[in-house]
Amino acid sequence: VDWFDVVAGRLRYLCVESFGRLERETAFARALLQAIRPGAIVFSVIDYPRRRAVAQPARVLGIPVVAAPHGEMGSHHLPIHCYNYCIPVDYCLAYGPGFASYIEHIKPHYPGLKMTCESVGSPRLAMSPR
Repeated sequence: VDWFDVVAGRLRYLCVESFGRLERETAFARALLQAIRPGAIVFSVIDYPRRRAVAQPARVLGIPVVAAPHGEMGSHHLPIHCYNYCIPVDYCLAYGPGFASYIEHIKPHYPGLKMTCESVGSPRLAMSPR
C-alpha cells in the first residue's frame, strides 16, 4: 500500500510551514530574551516544540530553564524523562526525593544531561518505593 498520497500534505506542512514557523519563533524568542534577560524561565510542560523554541535560546544565553511539572504527570505512567523534560532543562522541581534519585539514576543514559533535580513536593510520592 502506498500511503504517500495520504500523508503528502501533512509532510509538506511539517517541512515547509511548521519547521519554518519554529525557526522564526526561536529567533523571536532569542531576541526577546536578549532584551529582557530574565533570571530564569519556568515551564510546567516543556515537551512541546514552541516551548522548546524558547528553552533552547535561553540555555544558549545562559538563562536557566526550570521544569516545574504540573500535577503528578509521569508518576503513574511513563517516567518524566519519557516526556522529554530532561534534555532542555537545567533544573527540575521533582515531586519527591525518590523521583529526584530516579533522575540521577537515568542521567548516565543521556549524554550531556546536566539537569539538577530538587525535591519540592508530593509527600505521597516521596514515600513511594520508586
